[in-house]
This record gives sequence, structure tokens and C-alpha cells, in this order.
Amino acid sequence: MELRKIEKKRYHLLDGLRGIMLILMCLYHAAWDLVYIFNIGTDLFGGTAVYFMQQFICSGFIMLSGLCWRLSGSIKTHLKNGLIVSICGVIVTLATLRLETGARIYFGILTFMGSAMLIMIPLDKLLCRVNNFVGAAAALLLFAACKNTAAGELLFGLIKLPDALYNGMFMTYLGFTDRGFYSADYFGILPWIFMYIFGYFISPILIKADRSVLYTKIPAADIAGKHSLIVYMLHQPVIYGLLWLIFSRLE
Repeated sequence: MELRKIEKKRYHLLDGLRGIMLILMCLYHAAWDLVYIFNIGTDLFGGTAVYFMQQFICSGFIMLSGLCWRLSGSIKTHLKNGLIVSICGVIVTLATLRLETGARIYFGILTFMGSAMLIMIPLDKLLCRVNNFVGAAAALLLFAACKNTAAGELLFGLIKLPDALYNGMFMTYLGFTDRGFYSADYFGILPWIFMYIFGYFISPILIKADRSVLYTKIPAADIAGKHSLIVYMLHQPVIYGLLWLIFSRLE
């Protein structure tokens, strides 16, 4: 059965999981603000634990977005959502241009996810013919193989990519970062499109396993998850404002 023909009933568990990722992201960004804006706990981001937390959060967001893509209906819906999220990514970039260089964001997670929503429209016609278990495994393997694309290598360093690829903003957008490029939040199309595709493939696997579980609500988290774009757009100004008020009163 086509997933798009499944009864239209909201899968609250997916909202809840997205909400949990949002909460973790807010905590991470609050810590980032403390370190890089308020100069407190400057060694906090030096360990591998924080790096893996950051990777877990962003991978979860991207995987869930890919999972929901296959459940969310028509091409018109995907086109509208992709454009809205992409525009929000542009707004984030424009808003951060006034900040210090280290806090500016180019090709952040919203830009990536908006792009992925649009890229999947033509890819869906091909990918929907692939066995879901095979597709999910292949997507994970390709993600791992391309994880260090930005550093100029594939297959865990076995293949070195030519320097000519790493030139200009468009190639940076694709994942081949220009050597002078910096962004406080950066997600190239490679390798992250494969994490998105992984979510796309596990969607029908979850549906067939036990769809009733997806109706489970996670209190509070599912509310945040339903309004994830609004929460994402507002969380940093709110966090920064609260921290500024706290530290201004302590001075």
C-alpha cells in the first residue's frame, strides 16, 4: 500500500521525538552562547562528548524530516514546505550577518532541510522502487563514506578528492567547502542528504512494524514538535535574551 494512501491521522510520536531533539538543541545552543558569546566555560566544547551530542541532535532532526517526508502527501505539499523552510534558512543567514564573524550562519540546517525536501521530489520516483531495508542500509553506508567530504576525502580517508572541487559558495552548498569558508552552523548536501534518505526508507518499515505505536504522545515534547519551525526560528533570540538579562543583572 502506498504510504500516501494511509489514513490521515497525526503520528504524535514523531512530533514528540522532534520535540525532544528541539529541547536538546536548545540546551546545546544555550551552552554555545555561554562559551562563545558570554565567555563562560571556554573548555566546554573541547571534548568528544559534546561533538557526539551535536551530531546526534542534527542527525535525529534530519532523519525525522526524511521520515516525515514520505508521510506528508502531495508534491504540492513538499514544494510548499521546502520553499518555506528554505526561506527561513535565508532569513537566519541574513539575521546573523550583523553578528560577529564566528556567529554567522551560511548553509545551516534549515537551508539543508529545505533543499532536501525539494531534492526528494524528483528522487522519490526512483527511490520508491528500492527495497526499504536495502535502501536504508545503503543510505547509512553512503552517509558514513561521505562524512568527511568537507575535509576532502571519502571512504574514511581512502579516497582523496581533488582540490578543484573546493572552490566557491555553490560547491560549498553541495558539501565541498571552500577553504576560506566558515559558518557557525553548516550542513552541506553531502553527506547529509543520505541521512535524510535513510529516514525516507525507514518510514514504511516503522509503519508496517506497528503503526499504533506512532500514535503515542510524549507530553510537552509533542507540542514543541508540532511547531518545530517556529521554535527553531525563535529559540536563539529567546535564549540569548534570557542569558543577557541574567548576566546584565549580575554585573
